[in-house]
Amino acid sequence: MLSLPFSKCTGCGNDFIFIDGRSEGGFTPTPEWIQRVCHRHLGIGADGVIVLGPSSSCDVRMRIFNSDGGEAEMCGNAARCIVPFLEALGENNARYTVETCGGDIAVCRTGDNVAMNLPPPKDLRTHMELQTPQGVFTTHFVNTGVPHAVIFVNDTLIADFIEWAPLLRHHEALGPQGANVNIAQLTPSGLRYRTYERGVEAETLACGTGATAVALLAHLIHGSSSPVSIETSLGDIIVLNFDYSDGKFKDIVQTGPATHVFDGQLPLV
Repeated sequence: MLSLPFSKCTGCGNDFIFIDGRSEGGFTPTPEWIQRVCHRHLGIGADGVIVLGPSSSCDVRMRIFNSDGGEAEMCGNAARCIVPFLEALGENNARYTVETCGGDIAVCRTGDNVAMNLPPPKDLRTHMELQTPQGVFTTHFVNTGVPHAVIFVNDTLIADFIEWAPLLRHHEALGPQGANVNIAQLTPSGLRYRTYERGVEAETLACGTGATAVALLAHLIHGSSSPVSIETSLGDIIVLNFDYSDGKFKDIVQTGPATHVFDGQLPLV
């Protein structure tokens, strides 16, 4: 049986199966294969599959496949995990430029963490009153590589989040593909958040682009200043630095944990 080398990596509990397809000119897994290997009980278990391939404009191209088999534009935690993945392969560049469908980024090692430069956000909308069967939600929206809806709450531990998050995730006001849904809470040290991710169709332990969306919208809505610390469900900290001037965000840098977990071989059938 043909097999494929892989690495398991995680960013704040957001976990991925990494595959190096650069020498083959790229590798495109089938949705059925992705669903099988990402299954928490019947496969390795992961929020998605990341395939690195050659790029004509950057050091590497990153393709992101969610656990449902669909392809995503961008993933912040996965992008940071590129550094420990390549380190595990014996590569030690000071900095990597990465081509994604959500825009080009750059990642680099900084101590125990990985820093990532992000392009400016798009399609920013605030104070939308979205009607759902569970009630009306004051929702803010921004695309930080993928689209995110953000709702600010008094306590992110509210139990019914996973009941109404899918309703907002598919809300027509957020576009035909929907959006990830985040709840965020202001804390004495910064922000705390939870994310329901499209493509996984469940709550994940963290979301890098979601942390970015939460931080940028907290600046606009609540005046949170840069740098801001964002606490994930596991208690990990993602730090976001940014500049906001002339009505635009720029110089966005996200720093957070990214870890290589283990290596193995996957059957191709």
